Amino acid sequence: MVEIKTVTTQDEVEQVAHLTAQVFPKKGEYNKVYRFLKYAYQECPYMIKEHCWIAKDRDKVLAKLQIVDFLMQIDDVSIKTGWVNALLVVPEHWGKGYPDLLILEAYATMEKEEYDLSLGYGIRDYYRHWKVTPIMPAYDLILDAKKIPKCQRRTMASLQNSDVEQLLRIYHQSNIGRTGIIVRSPTLWNWMPGKPENILIKKNGYLGYRFKSDFLELQEIGAEDISFYEDALRELSFLAQEKGISRILATIPPDHPFSHAAIHYGAIVKIEYKTMQGCLGRIIHFPSLMKKLAPVLEKRWKDSCFLDVEIHLQFRSEESECSLVLNQGGKRIADLSIHLFLASFTQMVFGYKSVEQILAEQGVYLDKTPLQMLQILFPNGYPFTWLADRV
Repeated sequence: MVEIKTVTTQDEVEQVAHLTAQVFPKKGEYNKVYRFLKYAYQECPYMIKEHCWIAKDRDKVLAKLQIVDFLMQIDDVSIKTGWVNALLVVPEHWGKGYPDLLILEAYATMEKEEYDLSLGYGIRDYYRHWKVTPIMPAYDLILDAKKIPKCQRRTMASLQNSDVEQLLRIYHQSNIGRTGIIVRSPTLWNWMPGKPENILIKKNGYLGYRFKSDFLELQEIGAEDISFYEDALRELSFLAQEKGISRILATIPPDHPFSHAAIHYGAIVKIEYKTMQGCLGRIIHFPSLMKKLAPVLEKRWKDSCFLDVEIHLQFRSEESECSLVLNQGGKRIADLSIHLFLASFTQMVFGYKSVEQILAEQGVYLDKTPLQMLQILFPNGYPFTWLADRV
């Protein structure tokens, strides 16, 4: 008889670590990942045993699912988020429905514990019936290192432990208001397995990179002032050409200041909107999420041409509904009621697509003024999570 439960025993921890380490590490890194996971289940506050569900038959773990706890920015509001990590099934037990049972338990727990969002990088089309939806495009930036004037020598120092506080300050400063960013603390930084392989830092910025077989990959970059990005381009050109490499690649959105600086040197910037793959999201607590986003919506509203309008919002999905009043005391009153699938509201919150397109896909068409109001509240953007935070 197969039992669905959370991890409680050391034997279960070891089996989960073994199953995960068999699948995810690079060649030759099994022992490293296995040891890390065993230690993490004892000490890591973001990856607790109570949020790891397993399908177990007698004494054997057949499948597992982990939820990793994060705070994610939506604009400048921190939202409690559960990241669906490493949904795995022992190959000989594929097709028996264990993933559905694990996800059902995970979502029920996240709802009970008042998570607002669930995210994850999913198997194409598998999660569709769980009301998840794509929320972040895939971004690629390509540069020719030879087109960038390289610096004559290294101008940045390698990151030291004493620099982490400065790095985190720069990280948060340079990502203010960007939807999709993970809120990092020194404790979280210590537990991040995907940190850039090499990190260089100076007073006003930092960059993380690694060398691949035929290109240099910029894994992360942040700055306190825009002048750093020109310095970073020259540093990257120096590093690449020193290794005999001509291509520089980065996963970074087109509205990032580094992308703007790179355009001067002929950067190619690609955006790919994938169907039910890549970063997928689901709203867990719709009323709670909208209440937390109310200050952001209020600010967007007051910065618009409707400054003198008090707006009464009514949002309804197939699961729940919520209401908000913004700009109380306005000279005029407007009512706006929207009924959409939860997945559509999720994309609106992230700015994944334009409001007009999201509504059209649901067969909803608004007059010019209410459409403009909704566009102000939920602008189209470039939601993004750095590679290091994608667990």
